[in-house]
Amino acid sequence: NPNQPFMSLKATHPSVTIEFNPRDPSMLISGLLSGQVCNWDIRSGNTPIQISHPRFSH
Repeated sequence: NPNQPFMSLKATHPSVTIEFNPRDPSMLISGLLSGQVCNWDIRSGNTPIQISHPRFSH
């Protein structure tokens, strides 16, 4: 149904931007308001599979 979202992503902080990989549309990367970066695989659920450590955030 195009009027309903496919999935709602759940991160620890609000996302500033989200981009998809044109070679693998199931992989997403997002920048969080905290400065951290998240890696998502929508095939494995709505939580990030990787997240950068807060110490190395921007």
